[in-house]
Amino acid sequence: MTMNLGEGCSTAQRVYSLAPRPQLVDNLTILHAFRLLARVFVVGSFAVVLLVLGSLLHGYLARAWVSELRHTIKRDHTEAFHGRLGEAREFSRRAIELAQHAGNRETAALWQMNGALREAEFGNWQVALRGAAAALAFASTRDVQILAALILAQSGDAAQAQKMSNDLARRYPVDTLINRYWLPTIRAAIELDRNNAAEAIKLLQGATSYELGSVLFTAESAAPLHPVYVRGEAYLRLHRGKEAAAEYRKFVDHWGAVKNTPLGALARLGLARAYAMQADSAKAHTAYQDFFTLWKDADPDIPILKQAKTEYAKLQ
Repeated sequence: MTMNLGEGCSTAQRVYSLAPRPQLVDNLTILHAFRLLARVFVVGSFAVVLLVLGSLLHGYLARAWVSELRHTIKRDHTEAFHGRLGEAREFSRRAIELAQHAGNRETAALWQMNGALREAEFGNWQVALRGAAAALAFASTRDVQILAALILAQSGDAAQAQKMSNDLARRYPVDTLINRYWLPTIRAAIELDRNNAAEAIKLLQGATSYELGSVLFTAESAAPLHPVYVRGEAYLRLHRGKEAAAEYRKFVDHWGAVKNTPLGALARLGLARAYAMQADSAKAHTAYQDFFTLWKDADPDIPILKQAKTEYAKLQ
């Protein structure tokens, strides 16, 4: 039988050389390499052995990819939770790279969107808008569009966020999580952008039954208590410090759901602002210090951190 043995060996050698870094191996390349070699040795049992080895290696590398992705995501969250935005961006880039090499476009887009959402929450709105646009261009799936609408609402593009939320409502009229968790949150954020905090609070009434749950937006991460956080922001806009504090306290009281996601840290700042609004300087000082302790190694140029330091200086 005539066959290009060099092609099969070369491909197999590439797979072998990358085995210590399985995230760089395209799963289809693995099977392609071993099938080529099996065709070379089509006569005899060696072909079967090669196909079995190829399948086993495929499974091993797939499991290794998932393991490394989970590790990368945990590091991403941890760095963001402590305000180390530069490091968090690097781990986000790594997670996107892992998903791309595995051929999972939606996961890659979701992690691009996850990074963009963090930028919006930290006050880097132009960076957030660019990240959301890039993710949508890569894979405009339902979950990617949900996060894009929230990012747009939080970053000043209420008109486009409204358009996307209306489209989601039209296409998924019976999806409980979209209609009872995400859309109230997105639409409330839109109203905050329009300086209509009272309407935001009214819209969030529809999310109360679901807001304390951990709502997955990828297989490896969650978006916990988003309606609660937006409601807290709305109460601050209305100068209702007591109600705002009650919302932010939910992040402390439900730490098992929040874990080390960025909103868990930012809720401490929200709590400090709520206490200051109530003229409770002792509690406000303590809450600000709790936030600054969490962010003691944070990147100094993060807008929300700079704003928090200005606020705290006025309490002195």
